[in-house]
Amino acid sequence: MTLVVSTSSPLASVAWFDAGGELVASGSRMAPQAASQACLAILEELGIELERAERFVADVGPGSFTGTRVGVVLVKTWAWNYRKPCAGVPSFDLISRLSPAGLAHRKGEWWVRKPGAEPILLESVMLPDGVIGYGFGVEPPTYPLAERVCLDALNWVSAEQLVPEYGAPPSISTRKKRSGGAA
Repeated sequence: MTLVVSTSSPLASVAWFDAGGELVASGSRMAPQAASQACLAILEELGIELERAERFVADVGPGSFTGTRVGVVLVKTWAWNYRKPCAGVPSFDLISRLSPAGLAHRKGEWWVRKPGAEPILLESVMLPDGVIGYGFGVEPPTYPLAERVCLDALNWVSAEQLVPEYGAPPSISTRKKRSGGAA
């Protein structure tokens, strides 16, 4: 059994596959800023018993900096706890492996990947025509879904080796002036 988790977008999703790679159960829910609770609730709703998992998979981004970390930490924790292998899958593959896929990065920037190519960062107000994905102005959005994973294409590693793939450093603002106390 393989458990797949995607938390890089506002939509958290979980998929459960049997030993032959067939989808057994899946669920998703909108969960901006609440991905871990959403994943745990979906697991409970689907009746998934983590100890039955032989492998774990996380959506490693790009996408929400914190959301991506949540899914990776969940998978690393379970893989380490049960001493099972894990793997990472790019968000693009969970949007579509066969079509150009994209997602918003910062205002006026989009990550876009064509099948078989490396992602590129485009400066554009809107997602280019013919590209599916999510972000400002994309209707209808196509979010990454755990059930879209291709298990045959994954590289299995130990929990210690699984890391997010952000694509770019997080956009964190720094304090402009020192607050309180003497230097």
